[in-house]
Amino acid sequence: MIYFVAPPADVHVSGGSLFNGQILRALQQVRYTYQYVSVQRWEQRMFDPGDVIIIDSIYLPALDEMFMDSMLAQKVLLVHLLPSMLSQDDADSEKIFLKKFNRLIVNSKFTKDYCVQKMGFPGKIDILEPYIERSPYIGLETVRNKILLVATWQPVKQIDLFLLLLAKHTLPPDLVIDIYGDASINQDYFQYCLAILERFPELKDHIKIHGVIDHKDLLRLYHQTKMLLDTSSFESYGMAVAEALAAGVMVITLGKGNIKNLLSLGSGILCQNMDEIIHYMLIIHDQELIPRLNSNSSSEARWQKFIEQVKLAVEYQLNG
Repeated sequence: MIYFVAPPADVHVSGGSLFNGQILRALQQVRYTYQYVSVQRWEQRMFDPGDVIIIDSIYLPALDEMFMDSMLAQKVLLVHLLPSMLSQDDADSEKIFLKKFNRLIVNSKFTKDYCVQKMGFPGKIDILEPYIERSPYIGLETVRNKILLVATWQPVKQIDLFLLLLAKHTLPPDLVIDIYGDASINQDYFQYCLAILERFPELKDHIKIHGVIDHKDLLRLYHQTKMLLDTSSFESYGMAVAEALAAGVMVITLGKGNIKNLLSLGSGILCQNMDEIIHYMLIIHDQELIPRLNSNSSSEARWQKFIEQVKLAVEYQLNG
């Protein structure tokens, strides 16, 4: 039996929850028997030696080490992000804890290199990159005039810094930046950013906050978008950036973490700081861009490849 321990998809809408959903969908299609287990109930379960338990790394800081030591199942950590990637405060204890897992599944080569070089993980690491979708409904003829910022509201995304620096500029009357993302992950940070908008009322005509958007609607929206702004100080993968590039959107980014490795998917501008992001945004705002779609293979072919990667990552633990 495969047990999957991860937050429900509707708890925090993010690239990580989307990726988790893709893995479960792939397991269904290859007819593996799996069971989703909430973190509130998994400690009550008895696991057999032949079981495989895949645990989302979002739970890593709070996992009970005594429970992990006594668990008989094969333990696989699904690494979206490790706490030590953002702060080295608990890096030493994290190194010890990672060694309790038989195997890691990571979302990028960047994350694998980190786990090997910085964390010294001695076991097998499988790279399972998210499946990047593109809306099949909209073609090149669509008018592209939107500027998007797609991010969960948390300090690592640096939306506050972006707003503060943006307030120093005189903006064109028709410039509007649409921000989509889940605020529930850090309400304090979200309220802090709203306070910045109150402090600079001149931004209110230029910043539109929409909250969570359905993923299919987001894919369609990319085809109406001229630019995606990536203000994050770190990304272990960068789902929004990858999807935007695949849809032909120009991405203006700080290029932190894995983002540099994604820019080959399409058109991107790598910036040294937030001021440069704003600078290039203002330049490109009035320009007409020709979308560059990533069409290396069909959606079905890419999905089948993703399924095969999931099978390879799981079969080793199931079969021994």
